[in-house]
Amino acid sequence: VREYRRLDLQALFEIVTQPDSGIFVAEDRSGRLVGHVIAMAGRSESCTGEPQGWIFDLSVARDHWGTGVARRLLQRAEDFMRARGLRCLGLGVTTSNQRALTFYERLGFQEERKQMVKLLEPRPTEEGTGNP
Repeated sequence: VREYRRLDLQALFEIVTQPDSGIFVAEDRSGRLVGHVIAMAGRSESCTGEPQGWIFDLSVARDHWGTGVARRLLQRAEDFMRARGLRCLGLGVTTSNQRALTFYERLGFQEERKQMVKLLEPRPTEEGTGNP
């Protein structure tokens, strides 16, 4: 997951330079950054072609989990999409992140599809031929 997020953040420059992208941050009372959401409009649902928004990243400092920061950030992203006339907002979350899955489901997100991955091990070669 960390490698995936690192690669995602490398694409951040491309995202923030798009006119229909927004980055919203949350700070605590002392001005410390405690969360952010990166939202992108200008996407289309792959099956229907309907324009939709996409949450590229939502993150909250662990010491602020359960305080409503993530919910408020997501609401801000939803408002950003509504202002652009969009009716749908999508996001991706790993199946092992049960806390995030529960959070998104509570806020009305529904599973639309599954992405599946299989790790491919090298095939053993036939003895003496070098062929698989």
